[in-house]
Amino acid sequence: MTEQFQEWLASWQVRQGRLPNPLDSRDAVVLAGAGKVGHEFLDALRASDVPVVAFADNNPAKWGQTVAGLPVLSAAEAVSRFGRDATFIITIGRVGSGVDEIRAQFSSLGARTVVHFTEAIRIVPRIWPQFFLAPDRFEAADLERCLAAYRLFRDDQSKALFLSHLRWRATLDPVALPRPDYDDQYFPPGIIAPRHCAAFVDVGAFTGDTLTDLSRFAGDALRAYYGFEPDAKSYETLVARASDVSRSSNVHVVTKRVAIGATRQMVSFAGLGAATSQVNSEGSEQVECAPLDSMGVVAPTYVKIDVEGAEAEVLAGAAGTLGRWKPTVAIASYHRPKDLFDLPLWLAAVAPDYRFYLRSHGDAGIDLVCYAVREPAAV
Repeated sequence: MTEQFQEWLASWQVRQGRLPNPLDSRDAVVLAGAGKVGHEFLDALRASDVPVVAFADNNPAKWGQTVAGLPVLSAAEAVSRFGRDATFIITIGRVGSGVDEIRAQFSSLGARTVVHFTEAIRIVPRIWPQFFLAPDRFEAADLERCLAAYRLFRDDQSKALFLSHLRWRATLDPVALPRPDYDDQYFPPGIIAPRHCAAFVDVGAFTGDTLTDLSRFAGDALRAYYGFEPDAKSYETLVARASDVSRSSNVHVVTKRVAIGATRQMVSFAGLGAATSQVNSEGSEQVECAPLDSMGVVAPTYVKIDVEGAEAEVLAGAAGTLGRWKPTVAIASYHRPKDLFDLPLWLAAVAPDYRFYLRSHGDAGIDLVCYAVREPAAV
């Protein structure tokens, strides 16, 4: 791993030196993929005054539609109309070996310039900043922490994921990432069992989507649920779902509209009613932020944390709770590059008997979850 890490650090600048700026001419951009990633890139490019002329998509059901004012074309028609002058950006979230196939498809049709969206992130840095890596984000000094975190993981799948995501972070090479396991997020078989879920703490509860899966998975083992979500619109849906659970079972349900962090304060929040709502200095709302240690959580057995980049702050404010009860923890480990190794190492210091696993549940490097698992403490 030592030699690989050094090679990846060096390859960043080499790759960036070889990649042409796909927007130099600014003649036009065609977004190859009319899904979620394509929509987000469209917004970012328009905000950067880059002209986007069309979507191209391999799904015939989308051809002839208009999305955000742009036509959705087949690959062949898009290349026929714009292949000589436009830059084609592949805005499909699934990365890996399939990227080369899609690139080859458009190139064979005659497209002049075809790049994957990861190669355009550095040119449009306002798009998904958690994916953008400055050349100095990883340093040689990080190697020992990477090695220490790598040794924590129990199985070959976790170790392979750790290396692939480390390579992805250090190079932004889309081929680095394997196809994820989309199902069973927070409840992967062979890792999490219903007994771990007796008292579940949902930090970044969003609309209660995890609560729905939790109720189905844990069944009668679930006795308490604590859901914390600062986004007003998402919180309304969370409360409705939580009320349904409490009415139909003996589960003790607590919900609160609050951001969980390191200290008690009021924070600016960008509330979008979306999964990417987050504490942000440019946010238009003011919401309460409080440590998990102050939330009155009783004997938690499982703590799930997904807070759009503030995971380390949540851990800092949960040191007492985690140190006393040592619950199983599932924590998003992809929002910041160094979270890949910093968060597992933090948790390893809490309980030496944690069993560590890594699973990927989403495209383009997102929804990478570190599971620190141990048997529930006796109440």
